[in-house]
Amino acid sequence: VETMERVVRALGARGLVNPAFELRYFSATGVVAREFSVSGVPVRMAGVVADARYDAPDRDPEPAAWFPMPQRAGAFMLESATMVVRVTGDAGAMVGPISDALHAVRADVPLFEPGTFRDAFNSILAPQRLGATLFSLFGMLALLTAAIGLYGMLAHVLSHRMREFGVRTALGARPGDLMRLMLRYGLGRVAAGLAAGLRDWIGGNCTVS
Repeated sequence: VETMERVVRALGARGLVNPAFELRYFSATGVVAREFSVSGVPVRMAGVVADARYDAPDRDPEPAAWFPMPQRAGAFMLESATMVVRVTGDAGAMVGPISDALHAVRADVPLFEPGTFRDAFNSILAPQRLGATLFSLFGMLALLTAAIGLYGMLAHVLSHRMREFGVRTALGARPGDLMRLMLRYGLGRVAAGLAAGLRDWIGGNCTVS
């Protein structure tokens, strides 16, 4: 480690940055040959790589820099690292063999949360998926409540218009005619409720804005 640190200090460390890093610390393009320091070690930029979202897909990319492993271990006090392995076939089946191979090389180095990229991505999206599920359940509950309310209203109106329907039937109205009459009545009330709710939503939205 001491030898590598002397080499890094003598030749200068090299690293890659993302555009978010470039924009925040250099605010201009062409960062190659620019420098900054990490733990007192001057780092010369070797290039720019694309931005990536690490914590959550809805967060803006954070400034990041990457360094070769020997430089990090020698000059930047490497405490932990993330290893990404590309495999063919079932990635989940390779987690165990890869972990065993790493333990065979360095049994004293612990491995934290080995898994596939899909596992990591599902873990990141778990809060959003839980929220979407809850919103869907509450939406279905609200729809069911509205349907029960509409049914109760139509049943109440129907019970009070039985005499009218009897007269209409005596005058030649068919069951289909009575059904269409009630459907027009119910759909009219639904349309009126939607219009009132939309008006209130637009008004509330404008007020909050």
